[in-house]
Amino acid sequence: MRWLSFVNSDVHPAFTPLFAPGKFHPDQAEHATVQDAARTRLRGLYEAADRQLAGRDWLAGFRSVADPYLYVTLRWASRLGIDLSGLDNVNAFKSRMDADPGVRAALEAEGLA
Repeated sequence: MRWLSFVNSDVHPAFTPLFAPGKFHPDQAEHATVQDAARTRLRGLYEAADRQLAGRDWLAGFRSVADPYLYVTLRWASRLGIDLSGLDNVNAFKSRMDADPGVRAALEAEGLA
């Protein structure tokens, strides 16, 4: 439950400034600054996930509901310019999820593959 809570309470909400910077600053001229701060925050959260994944295939040490949730956020991260370079454990995790037949089928069914 800890890692599900981490993704749900920390990682997911940290994307809000990227999707809706106006919630954080009314001046459009400041939206890029708000978004850059969110990218920095997300990098730190993914560093924590990277440390947790060291020596593990899955966040909790076994496959749980936290894993596909983290995967969804990693897909957002790659599209929104979050720097994941050097996060070898996170990147290996994403590759495992990318290769999973169930994940592939779901992405194809949703037109995302």
